[in-house]
Amino acid sequence: MPKDSLAENWIARLSKSEWVDRMRAATMLAKIADPVAVDPLIAALGDEHSAVRTEAAGALGRIADPRAAAALLEALKDGDDRVGQAAGQALGRIGTDSVTDALIANLDDGDPVLRSRCAAALGDIGDARALPRLIEMLRDTDRLVRASATSAIGRIRDADTDRHLLSMLQDEDPQVRGATAFALRDSRSDETLDVLIAMLRDQDYSVRRIAAASLGIRRDNRAVQPLIDALDLVGAEAAGALGEIGDDRAVEPLVAMLRQAEESDDADGAAAALIALKSARVVPLLLDALTDDRPSARGMAIWTLGEIGDERAVDALVPLTLTDPHEEVRREAEEALRKIAEP
Repeated sequence: MPKDSLAENWIARLSKSEWVDRMRAATMLAKIADPVAVDPLIAALGDEHSAVRTEAAGALGRIADPRAAAALLEALKDGDDRVGQAAGQALGRIGTDSVTDALIANLDDGDPVLRSRCAAALGDIGDARALPRLIEMLRDTDRLVRASATSAIGRIRDADTDRHLLSMLQDEDPQVRGATAFALRDSRSDETLDVLIAMLRDQDYSVRRIAAASLGIRRDNRAVQPLIDALDLVGAEAAGALGEIGDDRAVEPLVAMLRQAEESDDADGAAAALIALKSARVVPLLLDALTDDRPSARGMAIWTLGEIGDERAVDALVPLTLTDPHEEVRREAEEALRKIAEP
């Protein structure tokens, strides 16, 4: 079926009586991304059901036709947060100068939700003209606005970006500090590296996790020992960062974390990091873990060995399929052997 005929078929379904049908039509029009659907999707932004409005905004973002800009600017004010966010993301994809100017103008609006959505959209666009106003918003009275402005500044970046971001480190709100930690992921200065390392000890768990993730993105070996020291405070995110950096110093601490983890997320994070490290030292340590008293530790060690696929594990795994007292561990050993045997 020609693209335009296919689009017309789904456009007709935007008028169906059931909201689920209208939502699916908007979703399909996003995949087709035919400009012929722009006007019908603009009309769908006024649908009574928020899920339809959300999908319509997303579809307009995929098409990225400037004709939708005015309607999407209005949709930024929608009372449903999903609709407002989708409209902001769509405007970020359209990204014309006139859209940027309108978003900057809306930063003076009295509604903090609208200010926050506009700041996020400006970050998506990446136009440096927005920086002076976004920097002013770092002192906004609303925490969500400050967080959105921080994120946007981190995405646009200029020579003074780090200085402005560092000014947000003492913000009382953890969401703002977390946005700061994430925004610093693209910095390469020694000062911001030290700051992210210090944020591994932030009083808020979410901030610590974001700081660890940013250190993983930066892949600086100087962060390895601080991340190892923070494994008990940050868990899976610190393990993931160590896997991204790829330093052998992390092998023993990660195996210990895998064996001792009380939370499945932490064990999964340690396992994924050990797989990512691709170190020859991992397999012998995991083989030692097969004698651990805890069946969960044995199971995770077996699973990790299966994912690594090293034939050195075969002789140790075969007996476990018969002798381990826990059925789940026996099944895990069988599955690991199957994976190792795969070409």
